[in-house]
Amino acid sequence: MKNLAVVGLLALFHFPVVGWAQGYALQPVPFTSVNIQGDFWASRLRTHARTTLPTCIAQMRDSTQRISNFEKAAGLKEGGFEGTFFDDSDVYKAMEGMAYSLANNPNPEIEATMDA
Repeated sequence: MKNLAVVGLLALFHFPVVGWAQGYALQPVPFTSVNIQGDFWASRLRTHARTTLPTCIAQMRDSTQRISNFEKAAGLKEGGFEGTFFDDSDVYKAMEGMAYSLANNPNPEIEATMDA
């Protein structure tokens, strides 16, 4: 296993870090510059903003201990950790979804939840 790690590190340092090629025809676009208007994806993004995010937040707050674990870690609540060790990743993914949604679909309720 140690040999495999050494080989992996050597391979990592052997290959040069490659930046974005100058003069390349395609350039990255910030997601905030994209406006999706087609019926297929636009309707799914509206559903995500109106239904999926509030349901996800309620699930984390009311049905599981995911938010409660953060409150305990911050000293706002008493008690120990509950659930599985990777439960915090669900909170981070929900926050990521809220941030992406807020960038294109402002929603005061979702924004207040992010700030809380």
